Amino acid sequence: MVDSNGVHVHGRKHRAPAPPSRRRTASLLGWLVGLLILVGLRGFYYGVHSHSQSHTSYYVVYNNASRIGGGLVALEEVEDDAEVSLEACAVNMAFPGVAPFPQTPRSVIYKPIVDGMSADACAEALGIDKVAMLFLSKGAIHHHLFWRQWFASAAGKIPREKGCSSDGRVIEYSACQHMLNPEFHFDDPAQYQVLFSLYVHAPPGMERHMDSFFRKYLIPRQVQVAWGEHSMIYATRELLWYSFKDPRNTRFVLLSESDLPLYGPSTFYYQLMKEQKSRIDTTNLHPVDSYRWHFRFLCGDPPIKEKDWRKSSQWFSLIRKHVGIILNDTGVYRTFEKYCTSFYDDVSNYYRVCYSDEHYIPVLLAVSRVEHETHPNPNGITDVDWSHGGEHPWAYTPSQIQKKLFYAKLRVTYDCIMGVGSQRQFIESVERTYFAHMFDSRVNASASSFTLNTSCTALEEEQEEEEDETAGDQMIGILRRTIRKTKKKRYVDLGPSCALTARKFKADTKQAVLDLFRDPNKLGIIDARVIQPFKDWYQNYEERRFKSIGKTCFRKDVYEPAEDSFLLADVILADMDNWACAPRICVEIGSGSGYVVCSVAQSLSQLCQCFATDINASACAATQETIRNHDMDGRVDVVHCDVASPLEDRLKHGVDLVVFNPPYVVTPDDEVEGDGISAAWAGGLRGRRIIDKVLPKLSLLLSPGGIVYMIAIHDNDPADMIHVLSDLGITASIVAKQSADEELLYVIKGTKEC
Repeated sequence: MVDSNGVHVHGRKHRAPAPPSRRRTASLLGWLVGLLILVGLRGFYYGVHSHSQSHTSYYVVYNNASRIGGGLVALEEVEDDAEVSLEACAVNMAFPGVAPFPQTPRSVIYKPIVDGMSADACAEALGIDKVAMLFLSKGAIHHHLFWRQWFASAAGKIPREKGCSSDGRVIEYSACQHMLNPEFHFDDPAQYQVLFSLYVHAPPGMERHMDSFFRKYLIPRQVQVAWGEHSMIYATRELLWYSFKDPRNTRFVLLSESDLPLYGPSTFYYQLMKEQKSRIDTTNLHPVDSYRWHFRFLCGDPPIKEKDWRKSSQWFSLIRKHVGIILNDTGVYRTFEKYCTSFYDDVSNYYRVCYSDEHYIPVLLAVSRVEHETHPNPNGITDVDWSHGGEHPWAYTPSQIQKKLFYAKLRVTYDCIMGVGSQRQFIESVERTYFAHMFDSRVNASASSFTLNTSCTALEEEQEEEEDETAGDQMIGILRRTIRKTKKKRYVDLGPSCALTARKFKADTKQAVLDLFRDPNKLGIIDARVIQPFKDWYQNYEERRFKSIGKTCFRKDVYEPAEDSFLLADVILADMDNWACAPRICVEIGSGSGYVVCSVAQSLSQLCQCFATDINASACAATQETIRNHDMDGRVDVVHCDVASPLEDRLKHGVDLVVFNPPYVVTPDDEVEGDGISAAWAGGLRGRRIIDKVLPKLSLLLSPGGIVYMIAIHDNDPADMIHVLSDLGITASIVAKQSADEELLYVIKGTKEC
C-alpha cells in the first residue's frame, strides 16, 4: 500500500525508500546487518528455553489387567499450560522453515511410594539392607537354572554385624524360622535368603516363555520394549518404582536376560554395600557422544545444555538416593521422551540418533549436580566385549565358556587389576569374616527364637587376645595381634572398577554354563553345598519341564526350544487358516528337539505325512522321543542327514510345507558344518552359510503353491534373502517380528509360484 506521499505502508509507518545512488551501499549494509541478525537469532535461540503457549498433550494409560495391544489401551487428552511447545521454541523463533517435531503418546509417570516396612519380615526384623536385582528382560531369562543355584548359595547368610553378638544373646523373633532349614529350595530360592530382592520386567505376552521361578517376580505393569527406544527407560523406571517401595532395598542393580554374575552372592553383596556411590558415569571424563545432543533439548524444563550431556552403560548399580531422584523427576524424563529419538534434522541436514538408555539417567544425575556421588566408570556394573565392532557387544559362544574366560578375561581387566590369587583370598576372607550362617544356628525349644553360632570376628579377637595375655610374655601377645592385623589389611576390596556381572551369554550357552559350574572349586561363584542338592532337584525339574511344553525331549547336546522356536510354531499355527489347501507333505529342516514339527503336525490333517531332518544324531534321537511322547509314531519320520539330501529326488516338487529354523548366528566359519549341537546355531559369515545352502533347495522341494516358513535375524539380511527367494520363483515377505536378546527375530514366509 502507498500513501499520498508515495511512502510504502505495511500496517505501520515506514520511511520512503533510499535514493538510487544509495541503494547499492544500503544493499551491502543490509547483507551485513542481516548476517548479524541471523547470528544473534541463533544465540538468542540457544538461550531461550521456555515459551508460554498452551497446547494439548497426550498421555498413554497402561491397564494392568489386560495390557491390550502391548500395554497401550487408552489415550487420555490433557491440557498442560506449563509445557514448553517445540513449535514455539524451535519453529516460531529462529528457524521458521523447520518442520514441527512430531507429537508422540506419553507414558504415565508414577510418583514413588515407600511402604512402612519391608515385605521381607526377616530382613526387617534383623535390619538388613538388601540389593534389588532388577531383570530387564526381552523374554525368558536364559540362565534361570544358574541363577537358581546362585540365589540358593545366599540361603541362610546374614551380615555378622546384624546377627552376631559377642555375648551370645538370643535373637527373639519368629520371622526367620523358614531360613533355619538346611535344605535348599530351588523352586524359589529367593524366598530363603535375605540379601537380595528380585524384580522382573518382560514384555506383555512373554509370560508363557518365562521360567516359573522368574515368572513369580514379574512386576504388574509391563510394556513393550524396543531396543534403542525410550521404552527401555520407561520399563527401567517401572522396575525402580516397584523395588523402591521396599525401604530395605538400598542398592539397585539392572540386569538383562543374558547376564551372569562374576562372583558369588556373598562377595557381590559385600562389594556393593561397601560402595557408597552409584556405578554410573555422570562425568565427562569419557566420550559422551555429544553429537547426539541437539538444540531441541534446550526447550525442556529444565533445559538440558550441551555441557550437561553425559553417557554411560544402562546396566548400573544405584544407591537409594539416586533412585529417588529418578522417580521424582518429570522434566528431564519428558524432555528425553519427546526429543531423544532418531530423526532427520532439517536445521543441520543431518540424521541424528539418540538413545535414552545410555543418556537419560547420567544426564539427570549431572543436572541434579550429584556427579561426586557416582563412580566414573562408563561400563557401569557389567563387563561387555566390544572388540568385535558392531552396534551390539559380542555374544559369547558355547565353545568360549571356559574357566579362563572368567578368570583371565572378565575378572582381571585393564580397569580391575586385582590378580587371580588376591581375588581368591579376598573372596574367602569375605565369606569367613563378614557373614554368619543361620544353617549353623542352635534353635531354641521355644521355636520363636534362636542363637546364632557365635563365631563372630569380635568374639574370636577377644578370645585370642585373652590367650595372648596369658601366654606369659606380653611382648609375644602384642606381636601376635600385630601379625593378625597386618594379615587382615592385606585383603582390599575389589573396587568400583571391577565388573560384578558380564554379558552377553545367550540361550545357546546355558548348558555350557551349567557344565562349567558343576565344579564348585573352579570359580567360587556357586556355593559347594549347593551342587549336589541341585543335581538331585534338576532331575525332577526336567521331567516337569518337559510336560510344560508338550513332552518335548531335552538333551544337553541338542538345541532346546527357545524364543525362535516358539515364534516359528506360533506363526505357522496362526496362519493355517490362510492356506489355500491343507498340506499333504511337510518337512522340517533341522528339527532339534522336535518341538516345532510336533507342534505343527498335531494341527495338520491325519493324512499329512511329515519328515524331520537333522545333521545331529542326538537331535534325531530327541525328535524321535518327542514324537513317541506325543503318540505320533508313523505321522512323522525322522531322517538323519544334511539338510534334506536323501529326500530331494523322492519329494521333488512335492512338499507343501517346509519349516526351517536355520543356524543363523554369526560365527567363525570353522564352527560351521559340525554335526553336534553347534550345527544348531553356527551360521558363519553373516550367519548365512547354511541359509545360502538351503535356499536353492527350496525351489526343488516345494510344490506349486507350497509354503516355506523360516527364521532370520538382522545380520542375515532378510531383505536379501527375500530377493534370492524371488529369483527362485518364491514370493516371500516378513510376516512376524519379535525382540530376542538385543536383536530382532524375523519370520519369513514364502510361497512358490504355481
